[in-house]
Amino acid sequence: MFLNEGFFTVIGPKGGHRTLKIQDTEDGSNRQWLSYLCGPVNTADYKSVGFIMPSGEVRLFRKYDGMYPDILAAARFLVKSARNGTVNELGKQYAAMSGNCWRCDRVLTTPESIERGIGPVCADKIGM
Repeated sequence: MFLNEGFFTVIGPKGGHRTLKIQDTEDGSNRQWLSYLCGPVNTADYKSVGFIMPSGEVRLFRKYDGMYPDILAAARFLVKSARNGTVNELGKQYAAMSGNCWRCDRVLTTPESIERGIGPVCADKIGM
């Protein structure tokens, strides 16, 4: 997969932000679901709008073409961050804003986990 599954907050150049959720698909295609936080509940209010392809290309569903330029830009920034090795920082931004692990979305409770933005089990799974 191109990205680790998880939640990532991308802060825009003018200060706004978007929280994205990346999930692996189970159809063997190696593409990943792209969803964005569209409501107040950061564990449940996500809307799927497209895919991240194995190449890193971001594709929105046809019905959303032209509708979500900010989501598209945030997802492309996320891909670029994965390529240059800074994607975990975006996960940490999500964790700092939500108090939850950026990979599994569980509440972080220990000072070490809160500082890292990821719990110990998830950190082990991705080799952190």
